[in-house]
Amino acid sequence: MSSVESKILIRPARPGDTGPVFAFLQEVWEGGDYLPSVWSEWLGDPQGQLVVAEVNGEPIGTGRIADLGGGEFWLEGLRVAAGYRGRGVAGKIQRHLLKVWENARGKSIGFLTHRDHTAVHALARATQFTERFRVQMLRWEAAGGAHDFQRREDGAKATKRLASWAESHGLDGRMEADWTYPEITPERLQPQAVWCWRDERAFTVLDHDEWDGQAIAVLAGLCVETEDLAAFFMDLRRLCSMLDLTGMRWFAPLSFLRVLQDANVDPQTVEDLEMVAYLKFR
Repeated sequence: MSSVESKILIRPARPGDTGPVFAFLQEVWEGGDYLPSVWSEWLGDPQGQLVVAEVNGEPIGTGRIADLGGGEFWLEGLRVAAGYRGRGVAGKIQRHLLKVWENARGKSIGFLTHRDHTAVHALARATQFTERFRVQMLRWEAAGGAHDFQRREDGAKATKRLASWAESHGLDGRMEADWTYPEITPERLQPQAVWCWRDERAFTVLDHDEWDGQAIAVLAGLCVETEDLAAFFMDLRRLCSMLDLTGMRWFAPLSFLRVLQDANVDPQTVEDLEMVAYLKFR
């Protein structure tokens, strides 16, 4: 154990930590970290636990565990001040949060990280996580014209097909939900916007997000036949326009990128966001 690691105290985050934490977050992603936009929400969220790591009373790291329901948990927001990286801080935060998960008797826990975060990948292996899948963010702009989508209030009808598609395309039967990946269940779909295409020939689950200050759709889940991809994605872009959204994004499984290319479904932007999903089961 390093001399720093022995001095680290992990405790619940407090409102007074906001200033010191935001200060070291300026060193992350050139000051573009999303954590400041969710910090207040996370502080007051009863479905999660936000912690800080401190040394001699100074916050030098943070992380969160979220209860997704149904025994599923998710780790997010693991950050360490630049001067303390590589000194055991992240590992101590993660092990503390894993203990929270174990005490809650959760059935699974996961997290998402960028492919280039080598230290996080090493930490995942050290804490017995398994890499389950990789996804790449793609974006499209909205387009004008009529579409063939209809809203479905009862998402339970689409659960089996959406989960089957996600399973067969390497996503472990999961869908994106605000940068987490819970299992697709009727309960999970109930509050979501489920849309069917051409009399239930295909389905999609849409959420909302902001990108560069613009409201966009998030393609959280889908099930569609390969021969329908071009028409399906064109209609998705038209649906975005009808919903007054400027476009949409999708974390596509890496194994599906060639399928999209062969179907002439070319995203207008391929973001430098190849993400790796790790999971651990009880």
